[in-house]
Order: sequence, then structure tokens, then C-alpha cells
Amino acid sequence: MPKLIPYKLIFEARSGYLYARVEAEQISATTSKAYLAEVRAECDAHRSTRLMIDRRIPHVMSVIGFYNVSGNSVDILRGIKVAWLNPYPENHEMLEFAMTAANNRGGRYGLFTDEREAEEWLLDSQDTGSRSTRGHDNGDRSTAWLGD
Repeated sequence: MPKLIPYKLIFEARSGYLYARVEAEQISATTSKAYLAEVRAECDAHRSTRLMIDRRIPHVMSVIGFYNVSGNSVDILRGIKVAWLNPYPENHEMLEFAMTAANNRGGRYGLFTDEREAEEWLLDSQDTGSRSTRGHDNGDRSTAWLGD
């Protein structure tokens, strides 16, 4: 009997980057590693060093789980600038924590609520740093730059 994959991945090669949408009802460290490995393989196949991950997962892991996964993701996605798109306001604070942990470990991650802003950051050749957005609940699009 085939093993059931607890997520769905959709890829689209866009001008200047690879787009990946991941959909799942739940998330775990095992699920994260599995889909990130598939994403990395697709980036390698397209020779893409820029990636947008549209994270359609309504739940987040514990702080410890996210901390561990963030470190693993940096190893898996090493050398790739990643814009993470989050449509769930209730998850934003925990995802910001994960981005900070990953960027402190050498990742080049940005967290966004707006796809256009994510794409602009991703394609900005002058910007090699990381970025996190704040103010999700009140519509404020102010930004906080990590590492400054």
C-alpha cells in the first residue's frame, strides 16, 4: 500500500525564481523536512537560487519544534534566498520567530503577507539580507529588518 503524503506541493517556474505552494492540514518536523527536500530538488532541477514558498498550512509547531526545523531548513535550502508567504495572521508571530532563528543560522529568509512585496524582495539583487514583516493584525505594513 502506498504511503500517504500529508501535504500537497505545487511548483511554478516564474521569471527569476521558483514558486512553491505547500498545502497541509497539519505540520510536523517530518512533514517539513519531506516537503523542503522536494522543494530543494525542484530548485536544483531549475537551477534556481530564489524561491517563494506560499505556506498554506493553518497550524504551526511548538517553539522548540520550529526552532529545530528552522535549523534543518537552512541546511536543506543553503544558498537559496527564500520569501515565505503566510496567509494566516494567527501564525505570523511564530513564523517570525522561525525566520529569526533560521537567519541567525545563515538563512536568507523573508516573511511576507503580500505576494507582490515578497516578489520585490526576492528579486532585489541589491538586497542579500533577511526580512520580516510586522503589523499583520492591523494592516500596518511596517517592516523590521533582522540582523540590523
